[in-house]
Amino acid sequence: MTETGIAIDGLRVAAGGRTILAVDRVRIAPDEVVGVIGPNGAGKSTLLKVCLGLVRIAAGRVRVLGQDVGSLGEGARNGLRGRIGYVPQ
Repeated sequence: MTETGIAIDGLRVAAGGRTILAVDRVRIAPDEVVGVIGPNGAGKSTLLKVCLGLVRIAAGRVRVLGQDVGSLGEGARNGLRGRIGYVPQ
């Protein structure tokens, strides 16, 4: 079985009682290069922060490099972050 770089299913992120990001399904291979584009406030940074385990999700499942981000403890999330390149603006 080939490891999926990022797998997202039924993701919902909420803030202040409203949904700020909803993603039905995404699959990105470990060696795939992907650009995330969109207008201000579309949820690009929130999506990246979810994948890094920096933002809690209200619903759904996010797996990065085979690990369920929502179920990882802080130490495991830190280890996962060490395998991901992320450069904010």
